[in-house]
Amino acid sequence: MSTNNPVQDRYNPPGLGTEFEHCRFSDIPVHELFWLSDDMNFTLNVPYRKINETQGQNVKTKEILNVNDRAHSYQKI
Repeated sequence: MSTNNPVQDRYNPPGLGTEFEHCRFSDIPVHELFWLSDDMNFTLNVPYRKINETQGQNVKTKEILNVNDRAHSYQKI
């Protein structure tokens, strides 16, 4: 005989998915924020600001990163 567990009876809707949109680095306007991954762990996935057509700057550490214009990037929706 099966038992009814009220904890398991609640409705668990599917997740909304990611809040990031995939794009190329060249498609991002200068001075806009972008991420290098769509990982939701914000301690590992830090934002960068595009400072010119070939470089981005880490918002937290101010480190400059050279980025290929065809590199996969993500922006928040």
